[in-house]
Amino acid sequence: NKKLTGAKVLVDSETLANAMAPEADVMALLCKLENVELVIGKEASAEAASAAGSSGDLVLIVRDGMSATLPLSDLVDKDKEMDRITKRIAKATKERDGLAGRLNSPKFVDKAPANVVEKAREEKRELDEVIASLEARLKEVEAM
Repeated sequence: NKKLTGAKVLVDSETLANAMAPEADVMALLCKLENVELVIGKEASAEAASAAGSSGDLVLIVRDGMSATLPLSDLVDKDKEMDRITKRIAKATKERDGLAGRLNSPKFVDKAPANVVEKAREEKRELDEVIASLEARLKEVEAM
């Protein structure tokens, strides 16, 4: 079992941080982390905002005033994830292109029942959205 590099627990209250500090090693053990770093006060808010805007960290909001960040590079095998996403893009693109071919055919559009044509159009729209989402995810993973 591979241990994750570490996590940062961002808290806005020194009282809460002081209560959690003695338990940091236990949290690390239970979460299979090498360490847990506590970040307190305004520094925590700035760090949480920075991490939320970056694709390098996964930000978990635990409760108001407390969040945790984990490096995504520890959670995801970048090469495998890029390969998986690329294959899904190829499969969805092939399906979408098949639907586009049918929809571009006057024979299909003129002779098929209207509900079948509309269903094909809806499926193509959905596949366009899936492909766009996967391409965005691929860029995020590439940036890790």
